[in-house]
Amino acid sequence: MKLHELKQKRNTIATDMRALNEKIGDNPWTEEQRTEWNKAKSELEGLDERIAREEELRDMDQKYIDGNSDEQRNNLGKDSSKKPDEQRGQIFDKWMRHGASELTSEERKALRELRAQGVAPDEKGGYTVPDTFLAKVVEQMKAYGGIASVAQILTTSDGRTMEWATADGTAEMGVLLGENEEAGEEDTEFGMDSLGALKMTSKIIRVSNELLQDSAIDMEAYLARRIAERIGRGEARYLIQGTGAGTPKQPKGLAVSVTGTTQTAAATAVKWQEILALKHSIDPAYRRGPKFRLAFNDNTLKLISEMEDGQ
Repeated sequence: MKLHELKQKRNTIATDMRALNEKIGDNPWTEEQRTEWNKAKSELEGLDERIAREEELRDMDQKYIDGNSDEQRNNLGKDSSKKPDEQRGQIFDKWMRHGASELTSEERKALRELRAQGVAPDEKGGYTVPDTFLAKVVEQMKAYGGIASVAQILTTSDGRTMEWATADGTAEMGVLLGENEEAGEEDTEFGMDSLGALKMTSKIIRVSNELLQDSAIDMEAYLARRIAERIGRGEARYLIQGTGAGTPKQPKGLAVSVTGTTQTAAATAVKWQEILALKHSIDPAYRRGPKFRLAFNDNTLKLISEMEDGQ
């Protein structure tokens, strides 16, 4: 029996013993109840001994691995047919299916060695997540946020707030200067803006035992897809509707960042002339950008698709 199974069985017996004790309460114990209690107690003590032995053996293995870290790193590279990412992916799959308690000391050491740059605490799973898995999540998230797919993605090592200077020169223009005239002055106003790290969760994803035991299922791809769906939709919402305030603080979305608007004649309809007016209300310097886009929700897309050529 595996260590986690021993612990689960022990917890079940302990729960049953407490339920029996609460059921009897202040009433006298019958002989049958005492026999049941003693049997459970004996089995519990036996499980405690087995669990203690298993944990002692694991500690011994871990001490051996810790004392031979250089040799362990060399062993990881012996199989030239498998790249480190592939090795890590296999161990990650085993961790997902069976839990950290079922990893061998060598596998736990390999995860720590291969994920030493992770910022999350190892015991919380930080060292178990392969870079390839994270890449799958990020790539699939693009399908759930049109804004994110064209945005500039900045990857930081520690998530600290980044500050940068801003300046709006769209209203500035040069003027003709007559002969012997002195040039005038026009200051450029600078501002400061910041971009901080935000934390979003996909929430806990429960996976059935049947799915975990099915070796034909690519657990890495399955979880990457589900995580990307949840976080991608949440990210897309806040990129548009984020207020830049609140607890926890929301990102500052496009809706509250807009500095100019073009009104439509009707709240539930749009004309092509209004779309054209919106486009040309934007400075040409921005329209010429390689990532210039018109962003709208699905209802607006439906209205645009229903437009008919009157010619």
